[in-house]
Amino acid sequence: MTVDEYGAKFEEPMTYFPHYQRRDGESSKCVKFLNSLRLEVKQAMNYQGLCQFPLLVNLCQIWDEDS
Repeated sequence: MTVDEYGAKFEEPMTYFPHYQRRDGESSKCVKFLNSLRLEVKQAMNYQGLCQFPLLVNLCQIWDEDS
């Protein structure tokens, strides 16, 4: 499964939790997503401190394809 596919699957159940729909929930969603990735992707992306979920998924996908 690619990072992009996982990001789409990850976001599906998040629609049922109101916490993740608010502005402050975006950073929580990013942390939860990062913690569920493979260690090498997590280590590469963790230091960037991204708080926008679509951007995070896109950068993880680019990193995964390049390595």
